[in-house]
Amino acid sequence: MNFKLNIIAHKEIFFDFYNLNKKNLTFYVPKGFNVTTETRDKLVKKINDNNYNLIEEYKLKGYNQEIQNKPCMSLSLLYHSYLNPEYFNFDYLGMMEYDINITLLKNDSLNYNLDYSVDTDNFNFENCINEIININQNNNFFIFLSCKHKFFNLYKDNIKIDNQHWFDFILNDYNKRFNKNHSKFEVIKFIGNKYCPLQQSFITNKHLFNKISKYTYDFITEYINLKSQPRMSTVLERAIMMFLLLEEDCKKYYIPLKHEAVGYQLKYKYDK
Repeated sequence: MNFKLNIIAHKEIFFDFYNLNKKNLTFYVPKGFNVTTETRDKLVKKINDNNYNLIEEYKLKGYNQEIQNKPCMSLSLLYHSYLNPEYFNFDYLGMMEYDINITLLKNDSLNYNLDYSVDTDNFNFENCINEIININQNNNFFIFLSCKHKFFNLYKDNIKIDNQHWFDFILNDYNKRFNKNHSKFEVIKFIGNKYCPLQQSFITNKHLFNKISKYTYDFITEYINLKSQPRMSTVLERAIMMFLLLEEDCKKYYIPLKHEAVGYQLKYKYDK
């Protein structure tokens, strides 16, 4: 069973993806925030020299450079996938940050899986993805690939949009957008202090990928000019997390990979 995983890389590729099947990978290169043309050109050359599939964001038919100027960073992929669905026409697809390693992070999120057990002793990333796809050919599902932070620690972050705490703003928007009536207490109790899917890294089926793409496009379009702290990409990361956690009528799987957070190691430590 084939899937397409988009690796978002704007400066460099830090880890060895060569052991993965090339047909399952596409490197997606945005015209990144604070990245020189020379740096981007070197990255594109490296990808082409190794014969990988490549999407250069600024060459897409539907393209909005303002998305990076704010910046929205990696989540510009979902915004632009909504505008350019012909590039993302796969039955199973997803996205992953360039500095996530294909190495299993053995934390408690592995225990959240209900009908699938990850072989932690002989971990094979592609085998896990294909096995989950095979048992869900008639189901909607998400596979979360980065789960290193717990909800209560994320909730305490001083991240704001339009002078509102990120959780309140995003939950109110989610209720309005999807005609829901989730209370703050209800959602906090539902999530609990579990590991949460961050770093916008996941694999899903086509229907849910299209749904989360539209959600991201609509969210950015409506709120891109609002004041955000520290920046829009951080708010968006949490909006995607909330979508992934609150989406109903789908199965959810955790395959936590090591996120090296290149350049941010001191800030992005693993929660225990």
